[in-house]
Amino acid sequence: MLHIVLFVLKLLGILLLAVMILLLLAVLAVLLVPVRYRARAKRDGTWRFSGRLWWLARIVGADISWEDGKLKASARLFWLLRIPLYPREEKAPPAPGRQRGRKKKGSPSKPPAQEGGKPAAKERAKPAGKPAPAARAEESGSLPLAQQGAKAVQKPAPAARAEDPGRPPLAQQGAKAIQKPAPAARAEESPQPAAKRAGEGPEREDGRQGAGQESESLWEKMVRLAGQLREKLAACAAFFRDMRYTFEKFCAKIADIRQNIQYYTEVLQEEETRQAFGLCREELLRLVRHVLPRKVRGNIRFGLEDPAATGQLFGLYCAFCQFPGWELAVEPDFEQPVLEGELEIKGKARGAAVLRAGWKLLRSRDIRHLIRRLRRE
Repeated sequence: MLHIVLFVLKLLGILLLAVMILLLLAVLAVLLVPVRYRARAKRDGTWRFSGRLWWLARIVGADISWEDGKLKASARLFWLLRIPLYPREEKAPPAPGRQRGRKKKGSPSKPPAQEGGKPAAKERAKPAGKPAPAARAEESGSLPLAQQGAKAVQKPAPAARAEDPGRPPLAQQGAKAIQKPAPAARAEESPQPAAKRAGEGPEREDGRQGAGQESESLWEKMVRLAGQLREKLAACAAFFRDMRYTFEKFCAKIADIRQNIQYYTEVLQEEETRQAFGLCREELLRLVRHVLPRKVRGNIRFGLEDPAATGQLFGLYCAFCQFPGWELAVEPDFEQPVLEGELEIKGKARGAAVLRAGWKLLRSRDIRHLIRRLRRE
């Protein structure tokens, strides 16, 4: 039993060691294997540009090109697999002749089916031997349909035939019904209440009550106006109070901004801050030199509208753009403005350089002091 446990632990240890070795190899590959790049540009009336980026013996790479105003980008994996990034390749629509469910021109259409799956009764074909109903009617000698309809219209209506000759006409009956008094009219003709027939005493009491109601309504109006005035005054007081608070907050924010500006100005004027900025500038320049192309080849012919400006630009190139590994032929044209030629650059960059620069910045005491000052710790 013990040797089985030891064997299992041995296998787990071997697997763990293999995983750690693979991780270490991956980290070393990222840090030490350079990322290489190559770019080409050409101008002979139109611009053409192509670039390629690859890493780890072209296992992972990317391509980009610009020609005739069209941009194309793609990624590559394991030398064969190509993944388009821009523009996306869209699937072509199927051909019109291959679309399913499309009926051909001239094909007979099926009659609509009912719920049971059988064709409608109206759409069933009629037997060819039997004549139409209108034709049978004409052959039998009967009148046409239009004359039959005219005779049907001339016949008296059933309501007119149903009238009794002994009864009066409907118009006279309606007039008699209208002459009957309505219930509301009979109610109005009823005798008046006893209070109105009593005399002028109740009328005087009603006048006094109306005067009291008018006085009460006037008092209520005055109370309501006073309440509205009080509410308006309270709203105005609240508005001015809010304005004062807003102005005080605005003044406090301005004071805080002034204090922050003064604080950061003092931080920037410190000696540690200047040394930290100097170290950052040095490491940044080192990274730029590391990323710059190692090989430059090509020939360029250029010219400006002013021949003096062309000569000044050519002098700047001769003074500052002479690096080892550069094979660049530049030809100035003092007669006409022109820009033609071909250019190819190659370079590489390692992750170890970026890691080294970051480690050096983090270890710097001036950088840490600047970070603490910016955090106000």
